[in-house]
Amino acid sequence: GHGFWNFSQTIRFFDRELKGKGTRPAIGEVVWSGTGEDGWKVSTVSDAPSVEFYYALEPLRDPALRVDPRVQPDKWKWEKLTAARAGTDGYAASLALTAEVRAATQAVHVFARARDAAGVEACSPLVTQTLVSAPK
Repeated sequence: GHGFWNFSQTIRFFDRELKGKGTRPAIGEVVWSGTGEDGWKVSTVSDAPSVEFYYALEPLRDPALRVDPRVQPDKWKWEKLTAARAGTDGYAASLALTAEVRAATQAVHVFARARDAAGVEACSPLVTQTLVSAPK
């Protein structure tokens, strides 16, 4: 009932997690730098040959709503950012948002995903850049 199974990836997962064989690629926390009209730079340190960044926009909430204001991450729409090598041990990407998008967004959430040559993945912790204070 889980749809398509990638058997080689599943075997690598069990070898790594249950048998202690192999390792995940190293990846650091995403760091934000530069802000404002031109957008942001995001970067991370990783020994992996491939890194991708993903971001999701958390919209402003209507203060008139009387429901739990938290939004679950699985409800956010994740977009991929193109990452490029930044030095010998890191990757970087740029994120630019239009003025209209910034005005309608409370926060931007980003994480990085590293993949080694065998396809083994590791993800950084999720980090947040607040654009506007949440309405009270």
